[in-house]
Amino acid sequence: MLAVDGINTPFTERTMRQVAGDVTAVTIPGVGHLVAQEAPAAFATAVGDFVDRSR
Repeated sequence: MLAVDGINTPFTERTMRQVAGDVTAVTIPGVGHLVAQEAPAAFATAVGDFVDRSR
């Protein structure tokens, strides 16, 4: 599972760890709560890297 946080780090990671044991956490600096909207390129890179490692 991929947890992507911005300013609220490590909230998303901690929340996901409550239900999943294998969590990969990524923090994208300089963004607020809407990471995918505020930094779409960085978000896409994080997702792409995660998918590539998962194969």
